Amino acid sequence: DRGQINAPPFPNAYTLLDPRNSLRQMENVGPTHTPTTYQYNLTLQRELLPDLTLMVGYIGSRGVYLVESGDYNAAIPTIQPDGRKFFPAGSVNRNLNFSENTISMTGGDSRYNGLVMSINKRFGMGLQFQVNYTLSNNIDDNSQQFAPEANNNPRRLMDPEDSNRYKAPSAYDVRNNLLTNFSYDLPFGPGKPLGGNLGGVAGAIVGG
Repeated sequence: DRGQINAPPFPNAYTLLDPRNSLRQMENVGPTHTPTTYQYNLTLQRELLPDLTLMVGYIGSRGVYLVESGDYNAAIPTIQPDGRKFFPAGSVNRNLNFSENTISMTGGDSRYNGLVMSINKRFGMGLQFQVNYTLSNNIDDNSQQFAPEANNNPRRLMDPEDSNRYKAPSAYDVRNNLLTNFSYDLPFGPGKPLGGNLGGVAGAIVGG
């Protein structure tokens, strides 16, 4: 004989991880300003030799009113005697009817400052090269708004009421960056110092 059970009571697996997950969640967007970025730079260039130039410059940017998210239903922290916030284990949400209340606001801030240097040799005597170096510092209080933007970086601020405490090197901070490239014309083959008198198959092989 076969038996049939209608609408069996399956357990909510999420509640096994965190009982709050059985509650409702809220996602709100409350921008108050337009996200804005200011960019500025200054460069100086000097000719060292007829075919060699040096460039030194400064590149900066400032981001204000950037979008950032935080859980405004987090537990109310305990203020320590030294002024620091402490969230003791077992703290409950402010509104027990919701697991979280994520609000996206325009309170983010970012700063970028970079020193750039470049040496460029134009092609001459069979050689051309370029060397670029950047020393920079990128600081923000939240490096992402959506999950895929930056690895190992939370999407929401743990304490959105004090975003300044999160100011730190950005997830995109690359302190040192060196790029080089060069081109060298090998001195072999017809018309070159070495093997210049070769012809036929030998000249084609040596000269490329």
